[in-house]
Amino acid sequence: MNASDIGGPAGVLNGPDTSWRPSRYEVFIWSVLAFILSLAALARAGMPGFGNDGYRYLSVAENIRHGNGIKTSVVYFDSERAHGTIPAPLTTYPLGLTALVATTGVGAQVAAVGFSLVSFALLPLTFWLAMPAGIRP
Repeated sequence: MNASDIGGPAGVLNGPDTSWRPSRYEVFIWSVLAFILSLAALARAGMPGFGNDGYRYLSVAENIRHGNGIKTSVVYFDSERAHGTIPAPLTTYPLGLTALVATTGVGAQVAAVGFSLVSFALLPLTFWLAMPAGIRP
């Protein structure tokens, strides 16, 4: 074995091609498997598990949908409590997911779970797009 047989960082040593990147077909398969896995986890649990943050997002989505504006009925932080009203203006959470959930024609919980399932299923695609060609895992 000589130095030219050892693969290394580009430009350091000449050797066999060590670049690797999954094909589009592999990424599609991993995305489908991620979606099936998330559906199986949801089916096993019987219902989605929401925490404090989830209920706040759903509350804001419902308030937007009912024309109350960007407000939450789950008042938790002092900055919201200081307004002295329920629903209180949302002051601590980003609006992106809640706005998407509010614009769907289905229930807020169904929309939120759907966005979560699709987001998890798209993770392999996101990683693939972020992976520069030629980097081996």
